[in-house]
Amino acid sequence: SSGLDGGRIRVNANGVPMPGCYQIPVAGTWIGANAGGKIVYADGTTGAKVPAEGETVDVTVTSSVTRPCSGLTVNGADYGFDRAGIVRIPAADIAAAGGLDLVPETIASTDWYVDAVNGNDANNGFFPGKAKKKLVEVFKLGTLLAGDTVHAAAGTYRDGDMEPAFVNSAPSTIHSRVVVPDGVTLVADEGPAATVIEGSSPNGSGNRFSADAIRCASVCAKGILKGFTILGGQTMDNATADKTVNGGQDDGCGGGVLAASGGTVVGCVITNCCACRGGGASGNGAKYVSTEFRCNSASATSSAAYYGEYFGCFLDGNANAGGQVVRYCAGLHNCTVTANNPGGYFQEFIDKRMIANSIVQIRVHIQKGASVTVTNTVYSSFGGTDCGTPIDAGGNVAGVSTADPSTWGWLAWERPPEGTAWDE
Repeated sequence: SSGLDGGRIRVNANGVPMPGCYQIPVAGTWIGANAGGKIVYADGTTGAKVPAEGETVDVTVTSSVTRPCSGLTVNGADYGFDRAGIVRIPAADIAAAGGLDLVPETIASTDWYVDAVNGNDANNGFFPGKAKKKLVEVFKLGTLLAGDTVHAAAGTYRDGDMEPAFVNSAPSTIHSRVVVPDGVTLVADEGPAATVIEGSSPNGSGNRFSADAIRCASVCAKGILKGFTILGGQTMDNATADKTVNGGQDDGCGGGVLAASGGTVVGCVITNCCACRGGGASGNGAKYVSTEFRCNSASATSSAAYYGEYFGCFLDGNANAGGQVVRYCAGLHNCTVTANNPGGYFQEFIDKRMIANSIVQIRVHIQKGASVTVTNTVYSSFGGTDCGTPIDAGGNVAGVSTADPSTWGWLAWERPPEGTAWDE
C-alpha cells in the first residue's frame, strides 16, 4: 500500500511497517479537519488532497454560518478572507507543513456589510463583496451581538422596515427603516454626503402623520447610529397615535430618529423629517454628537428634537406652530442654534444641566425651580430681530445675572482643538 503522499510505506527487513520518524521528500497534503470534523471540497469530496505545485486551496464560508469571520488560522498561520469571502492557501504553504493535518480555526469578526447599490440580500453580509442590499436584511437576522459594527456603503437605503420593540417599556407601531440593537453600531463608511436613510416622506410630501408613516431609524440603548443623512422620516400625529404606547408618545415622536435612553447619534444630518413631537428626533436620555438638525417640523412641539443632550450640534431652520425647537433639553455643549422659526425657544430646560461653549440665537426657558449653569456662551439676535429675554427667570441660572445682561461676560465660542473628545 501507499502513504498519504502516494509513496510506499517503509518496512523493515522482516516486512513490518517502520514506526517513528524518518526523513523523505513528501508532497504537501491537505487533510480537512475543523470543528465539524471535515472540510467539504468544491467537488463534494472530503479527506486528504494533494495540491499540485502552484495550486491553491480556496476556502469559502457556506450559507449555514451565522456569524462573520475575517479569516482562518491554519497550523499557526493566519489567512484573511478577501472582499468576496475567499481564503486562498498556496500549495507551497501546505507542503511546508510536511504532510501534517491542516486544522483551520476561524478568526472571529464583528463586522457586517450592507450596500444599497451593489449588495444582494441573498449574500451573507460578512464581507464587502458579499454585502446585503437592505438594512433590514442584516438587522432582522437575530445574530447581531453587542460590539458588532454594520458598515453601510454609499447609497440610499429606502426599502424595508422594522418594528422598534424597545422604546421605554412598550413597542411603537410606527416602523423604522432600521432598528439598531443594544450595543451595536451602524456606520456609513463614506459619511452623510454619500449615504442616506430615507423615510416615507423624502420630499415632505405624501400622507404625512399617517398610520403608514415610516421613520428612518430607531436606536436602542448603547446603540450608535453614525454618519448618515436622515431624510424624510415621519410619524403619526397625536390624534391618531396608539394611545396604548406610553400615552401615544412613541408613535407620535421622532420623525427621523427614535432613540432609547443611552442611544447615540453621531455625525448625522437629520433633515426634512416631521412628527407630532420631535420632528427630527426624540429620545429621553439620548445623546446627539456632531449632528445637524435642519428644516425639520413638528405639529405640536419640538421641531428639531424632543429631549436629549447635544454635543457639537447645529440646529437651523426647524419650525413648528408652538415655537419650541427643543423641549426638555438636557444640555448644550459646543453647539450653534440659529435661524429657527421666529419666536423659537428651548422649552423647560432640564434641572442641573449646562449650556456651555455655544452660540444660542433663541430664548431659553428653564423648568420652574430648576438650576442651569451657563458658561462661555454667546447669546445674540437673528435676522436683525431682538430675541427678547435670553434666559427665562422662572428658574435659576448659576453664575450669571438675568437682571443685568452686561454682567454676564459670555465669550465667543471657539472650535475645540482637533482630536478633542466630544465629551471633554
